[in-house]
Amino acid sequence: MYNIVWPHLTKYRAIYLGYCNVAHFFALRYHIQVILNYKRKSTAGLSNDFSVLNVAGFSCYATYTCCFFWSKEIQDEYRQRNGAESEITVQSNDVAFAVHALVLCAVQVGQIILYGGLRAQPLSKPVQLGLVSSGVLVAVYAALIVWRVGPGKGLLWLDFLYLLSFVKVAISVTKYIPQVILNIRRKSTVGWNIWNIILDFTGGCLSIVQLIGDSADLSDWSGIAGNPAKFALGFVSIIFDIIFFLQHYVLYPEHAEESSNSEPLLDNYDTESLI
Repeated sequence: MYNIVWPHLTKYRAIYLGYCNVAHFFALRYHIQVILNYKRKSTAGLSNDFSVLNVAGFSCYATYTCCFFWSKEIQDEYRQRNGAESEITVQSNDVAFAVHALVLCAVQVGQIILYGGLRAQPLSKPVQLGLVSSGVLVAVYAALIVWRVGPGKGLLWLDFLYLLSFVKVAISVTKYIPQVILNIRRKSTVGWNIWNIILDFTGGCLSIVQLIGDSADLSDWSGIAGNPAKFALGFVSIIFDIIFFLQHYVLYPEHAEESSNSEPLLDNYDTESLI
């Protein structure tokens, strides 16, 4: 009875945690920003660098999750490397999160273009350079796979997906840094909605709990190493969210009430010098 019932319970628990993560991490967070931009008919205060990096990052992550979830070739390569009994820990909620977040971030970039945000705040040169460099790296790696260059039968598409996941993690680390520096320079968190951070922190925690829970239920801890993007992204979000919590509630608490009512102020600062 235990062996029959418990796997189903753990399966539903994983699904519940996963979709709680989806709801917290983007169903509220990204929709709020899109609605706010629409109501204001402006994206003033929304960093163009941050938004474009989000689209690039989630393009990588959506490709990563969709291929792991649907591609039999990727699944076979994963099991050949990690063992025939290894289970892939990319779940349907990971796919839903990545694809939905990509669409909403693309909508935000569209709003930036529609409301003249790019004219007021062009992309910084470091971000342009980073995007071009990442694009070239990804394209060259894909070409090497197609041309079967490398040891044995050549490089694997599995490693190409891991490359995309590392690009996503690097973008996630990069995109938060300008905001941290900006808050320090201004000695204020006005213009940075704390509810975004609360939802981000909750989603990061649920993401890691789900991944660890899935691996524990399967008695296969290679699931964590086999899904490094999800594990790393959860920790990156948590670390930076803690920094934002400290800035908002401890370092600059006198401005905490202002931040929920004031117009965002990011556009008043030179974001290029922050990256």
